[in-house]
Amino acid sequence: MSTLWTYGCSYTAPYSKIPSFYNEYYEFRGGNFPPTWPELLSKKLNFDLINMGEMGSGFDTSFERFCISAPRFKPDDIIIFQIPTIERFRVTAPNGRWFNSSSETDTDFLPKIIAEYIAVDRSSYVKKKEVIHYLNFMENFSILAKVKLFIWSTAGEIYEFIDLNNRKYLLNSYIQPTKGLDKYTTVFHAVFNKGGRRILEETDGLIKDLHYGESAHRIMADLFYEHILDCSI
Repeated sequence: MSTLWTYGCSYTAPYSKIPSFYNEYYEFRGGNFPPTWPELLSKKLNFDLINMGEMGSGFDTSFERFCISAPRFKPDDIIIFQIPTIERFRVTAPNGRWFNSSSETDTDFLPKIIAEYIAVDRSSYVKKKEVIHYLNFMENFSILAKVKLFIWSTAGEIYEFIDLNNRKYLLNSYIQPTKGLDKYTTVFHAVFNKGGRRILEETDGLIKDLHYGESAHRIMADLFYEHILDCSI
């Protein structure tokens, strides 16, 4: 059986009871989490699922995980790679492990003033172009490996650097220019316009979390499935 591989941050990763807001959501639902879009999509495709997403991670973590798992790709596997918020980065913590960071990080080994500088640097033009170069490598590798690669981004700013006619970008026809800081809309707009709700709305404001609720995951899976199916015809 073919495999669906997914990479990204919390908008791709499975639910977890570790963050307090997810635990509150778990209790609100009576002791369960809804299926996420990777789970739903893998069932629609009749594929096995390997979800490599990690909460709070940035592009560098997702790309490394892509590289580590690449030897296991099989022809006709499908890869969905999410570009997380572009300012995110990682540093080595005192325990020798990677520590996911952003402009909001403020620890003894990474003071906020330094974290803010790194985050601003990550958002520079050259850094964004660097991400595009990595994506181009991934596309060429996927052709050689005979796997199907699809990409989407939670940051609209990245879409100004890509060819939106390229169907490897999921829901490319939904991405539109905007006057906002992000330059372009994102996949989120398509999901929300079709009635997808976040945890905030699903709990009537009781849990102040902006991650996907059950309906948003279902709509996302449906939209991705339609796009992938259309590209396979």
